[in-house]
Amino acid sequence: MAQNTNEEVMNGFYHLVENLYPDTEDQATITTQLTQFRSSHGIFGSPVAKTAASTMPAYQRWLNFGASVPELQEFAVRILSQTASSSEAERNWSLFGFVQNDRRCSLKSETLERMENSCQHEAHRQSN
Repeated sequence: MAQNTNEEVMNGFYHLVENLYPDTEDQATITTQLTQFRSSHGIFGSPVAKTAASTMPAYQRWLNFGASVPELQEFAVRILSQTASSSEAERNWSLFGFVQNDRRCSLKSETLERMENSCQHEAHRQSN
């Protein structure tokens, strides 16, 4: 199923547009520009842009070919440049497991909370 026919994906897209661009004029501009992109209007229909679709990361494609739709380009680069990772969640579960082992189960909740915060702070400091 194409993404533009997947209701959940499109609802998520429009929800994100509404959250990031509260002005309805901006939302309408991005929606209009999305139509241009989907219909391969302008540079999006060129052979080089079509080839790039399978050879370069999406955010780079938008940087290279999105100048004719600047608002959509900004939105796409902003979203596609974000890294997706579960490492932060895994780190939190690891810290939780460390704090919640058998020896520490008898500690008061305030003490556990301080330990978790201390561990998270240290982990964050080491990752930077």
